[in-house]
Amino acid sequence: MTSIVKNIFFIRHEIDLDSFLPLILCSYKPVICCLTNSDLTKHPAWKNVNFFNINIPRGNLIDYYKVKLLVLSSKLIHKFKLNLLLKSFCDKVLLVEAKHTANCVYLSMHNLNEHKLNIFFDHSVSIINQIIIEKLKTFKCAGLHIFSLPHGFCAITNSMTSFSSNKPEVIPKTYNIYDKVITSDQVQYENFLNGGVAKNKLVLLESLKYTREWADYFDFNFSNKLHNRNKSKVKILIIMTKFNANISKNEFFRTMKIILNAHNIEILIKPHPRGSYDLILMKRHFKGFSQVRYHQGHIHDAIKYSDIVLSLPSSAIIDANLDHKPILYLPYLTSSTLNPYLTRVVNIFNNPNEFYIIINSLEDNLNNISIVNLNFNKFDEILENWNASLLLNLRSNNIIKKK
Repeated sequence: MTSIVKNIFFIRHEIDLDSFLPLILCSYKPVICCLTNSDLTKHPAWKNVNFFNINIPRGNLIDYYKVKLLVLSSKLIHKFKLNLLLKSFCDKVLLVEAKHTANCVYLSMHNLNEHKLNIFFDHSVSIINQIIIEKLKTFKCAGLHIFSLPHGFCAITNSMTSFSSNKPEVIPKTYNIYDKVITSDQVQYENFLNGGVAKNKLVLLESLKYTREWADYFDFNFSNKLHNRNKSKVKILIIMTKFNANISKNEFFRTMKIILNAHNIEILIKPHPRGSYDLILMKRHFKGFSQVRYHQGHIHDAIKYSDIVLSLPSSAIIDANLDHKPILYLPYLTSSTLNPYLTRVVNIFNNPNEFYIIINSLEDNLNNISIVNLNFNKFDEILENWNASLLLNLRSNNIIKKK
């Protein structure tokens, strides 16, 4: 009797769901396990995807993200001993929660012991991932392979990725707990290799998200058209990353003032999915400016709505390019270096003077801003590479046939 291949996806955040979605839709009866209290039902694809969902009962334990907040809060305490005590307490609570979650996952999989299981996590070696993986490796089934998947394309080339870094960050060797670590570009691949992840565990595969077929499929099935309040205004979408990710707040707020002082422009800000504090800061700073809106839905809808995109370092530059939008990039907003692959498709303005000129002539020159389209491989070709490299059994017919 041939064993059925079952793909199980562990989701910690809406970003994971979005990144894994092409694989989920190409899987036979996929299983999703939510490791978060975030409301994933807000994702536009949630109600349209046929899958089995494993919910983890939290009991009376403090959940993972509240514990993380406690650890972050402890950094604000200047008394060193109290800081250490609080962190030690948080680590113990997190360990209990991780073991609880791992046991729930194990028990939920009792009817899958005759299947071959492919387990997918995001790029993370959090304690909760490590303990779940340790528990899963004791599960008796027809076959078990555990993979770590990227969220997207590596937008920057430097390894000091935030203001918290005072030396180059090294990806931990702990990633060797996975059977395979998937990377979507050469920069990611080299980062993992330099961090000590075994070369035979690393696989370089293009993302299924970044194909014309996927963009068309998502647009047809999941997009939500935003209300156009004023058709005469030029709509500029600002794609954020977190301020702590090497972004100069002073330069960002000056950039916003330049746009606000320009004629006939509406600003739509897409906050970083994990940038809650940054969103509060921006709303406070631009309170009372009616031309500033915030989009907390899917980025695809915001790109569709916009006439032009101003992006900070982000793999969403590829999403905007897929939709044939002109993209502005201001290198002086950040101390990070944009991946050369993305530099090819953006219009670079090196200082505030250059940006001021383009913004104040935007209404007349919008159609003159260059758009350099990337060459994207076919969805089926990339999927075939995934199947061949990882011995998966993914099928694309439900993606390709419906446009």
